[in-house]
Amino acid sequence: MITTALITFRESLEALVVIGVLYGFSRKFKLQKESFIIKGAILGFLTSIFLILGLLYFIFLQRLAIPEDQLEILEQVLLIFSGIFLILVTLVIHPFISKQKTKHVNSTLEKKDLSGFSLGMLSFFLVLLEAVETILFVSSSSFTSSFIDSVWGLLAGFGSAIVVTVLIYKTYLKIHIEKLFKF
Repeated sequence: MITTALITFRESLEALVVIGVLYGFSRKFKLQKESFIIKGAILGFLTSIFLILGLLYFIFLQRLAIPEDQLEILEQVLLIFSGIFLILVTLVIHPFISKQKTKHVNSTLEKKDLSGFSLGMLSFFLVLLEAVETILFVSSSSFTSSFIDSVWGLLAGFGSAIVVTVLIYKTYLKIHIEKLFKF
């Protein structure tokens, strides 16, 4: 349960921060697309919850059908797959996206040429990406805990990420950022 809660906390916090950044960009550039971003994020979180709970239930059913010695092998295969996924994202996907899209994103933001649907879909897929990472990491740890413990870990991680996000937001409203960057 603790492992699942920590993984879920980290991935949920990352998703919430990314949605906050998109929301902030929309407000700063006066795009008036905040509702699309929020709707996309909510749809992404609901889809993520459905996928994660479905996977955990599937793993629970597989634990009943697979012999104990083969479960350990499956757990190790999932850990290796998770590591390969992290390497792929870190070394291949992230550098490619950042190099190819930075100029395009800057010019698009300057022109204010973004549709609400595209921002909503962006927030949806960003949340879904974090859900895929959560699925990969939680799937390997769920072989050693019960379905209910995994669900409680998911709830605890997601709930604490929401609390931390709200605290960060309230602190941000109270602090004058300009004072932090004065020398």
